Amino acid sequence: MKRSLTELKPHEVLGVAISMETRNAAIYSNYAEMFRGYDPEIERTFIEMAAEEVRHGGELAVLYSQKFGDLKCAVTDEDVWEVIEAPVLEDGEAFITATMQVIDALRVALTAEQRAAAFYRQLASEVADPQLRAIYTELAGVEVGHE
Repeated sequence: MKRSLTELKPHEVLGVAISMETRNAAIYSNYAEMFRGYDPEIERTFIEMAAEEVRHGGELAVLYSQKFGDLKCAVTDEDVWEVIEAPVLEDGEAFITATMQVIDALRVALTAEQRAAAFYRQLASEVADPQLRAIYTELAGVEVGHE
């Protein structure tokens, strides 16, 4: 059963953020695959974006370990209602007409990072639990740092 991110415990929030980075790396890898053989520069850009998401996930995993030790988290981004950071290619025609440019690929990532940062800032301002507020604030900072 899906829950709202606001209903999660602090370790679950961070677990969801880690799973989002993994999902986004897979999305960027898929985008790179779609451009393989058509535009090497855009393919390379998406490969680099996927690698960056893997690094983000690793950084968050270290943070998780520092804050929660060996506590396991079974909650992923699939278990929450909110779509927090999803790289979406607004113009599906780019895949068909080969009109995409590198700047368009970068906009996909920037938009996802900006949406995530705004979402985490909003949650930080609304939550009463100081531990959750600190995690949301930290996640917002991580997303802004990736812009």
